[in-house]
Amino acid sequence: MATGRWGMVTNNSEVFIDANLYTDDIVEGTIWITELTGPDRATTNLHVEWCRVDGETRTHIGWSAMQTTWVEILSHGVVAARPMPQYFHDFIEPMTIPTGTKNIAVPTEPKNVDRGSVIRSAPMVPRNPYLLESEVFSTTLQDGNVVGNIYFGNYYIWQSRVREKFLVRSQREAMAARGALGELRCVHTRVEHLREVMPFDDVLVTMSLSALYERGIDLEFEYFKVNEDGSREKLAIARHRTVWTMPGAPGELEISPPSKLPQSLIDSVLEAIDGK
Repeated sequence: MATGRWGMVTNNSEVFIDANLYTDDIVEGTIWITELTGPDRATTNLHVEWCRVDGETRTHIGWSAMQTTWVEILSHGVVAARPMPQYFHDFIEPMTIPTGTKNIAVPTEPKNVDRGSVIRSAPMVPRNPYLLESEVFSTTLQDGNVVGNIYFGNYYIWQSRVREKFLVRSQREAMAARGALGELRCVHTRVEHLREVMPFDDVLVTMSLSALYERGIDLEFEYFKVNEDGSREKLAIARHRTVWTMPGAPGELEISPPSKLPQSLIDSVLEAIDGK
């Protein structure tokens, strides 16, 4: 990777959040490779189990999954899949443990919790018309990684910032209370990458409504590179599932059952998509 000719790019990644965490908690991540796939087995599928550590006790709090592919860097922001170097293949092959042999039920879908009736859902059309919020982010070298492209973790950070920009209009008091008055909790999010973006590129992130429930919201994100002439190139898409929860007992690890969304938040969503 130090040569600038080779690297690994993220195809997709996702996070399942199953429990609460608090300031000063210790988190342990256990990572393993479930399989090598694709042409020349250059694509790596990884899983991570996250646990809260308290002395000798480890409590499950969530999962992550990621798929990466070994690539050759052809030019600025342009890559192509290539066979993994043999020495690197030999290094990770012993770490490849089929999920079934680990006897861990790695999820493929978020937990099915009761979020109540659907209030509004986006129509099944090529482009979601229910835009809620957008923001352009100017990237720098600080946003890059060892390969040189923009690090995948930024896509989740941008989700959070765009979401908070929308929420603060109607939920400023609740957000300032840091959950004491209730909060919109992300329980699952997944990002699918379509192409690379490089430092000093501008990235437009849009957030649209997928479905509004009585006790939660499903969101869709799209990421675009904004070219100098104003044209756009789609970089990635994302799904983001939330529930509204009220605070539980201090230190409680289990996420509280979904509660009804504040009417002010429902009104804010409907106002945004109906243009009133």
